[in-house]
Amino acid sequence: MNAMQHTIEVVIFPPRSGVTTSQLLAASAAITPVLTRMPGFISRDFGTGEDGQFLDIIHWRDRDAAELAAQQVMLDATCCAYFDLMDQTRMHFSYFNQVF
Repeated sequence: MNAMQHTIEVVIFPPRSGVTTSQLLAASAAITPVLTRMPGFISRDFGTGEDGQFLDIIHWRDRDAAELAAQQVMLDATCCAYFDLMDQTRMHFSYFNQVF
């Protein structure tokens, strides 16, 4: 395994019914400071698609850091408020190993 390899967390989701883009963008921005304080956080990208879906990509030092963060965010009220805006029944969540 390459010593520079890190874990990429990818979440693709539509908003819950009735949630506006403005609400989702504000909630997404609010969790960035929470994530940046977590061990192993590298960076985050967030985007919107023409199909109304959102893309959240978080780069972590390794899979252990990503999985620990996944547990910690469930205990954070700001993060939970963001998750509540997602249509979690249609969400796609995956971890990837960085190749280059």
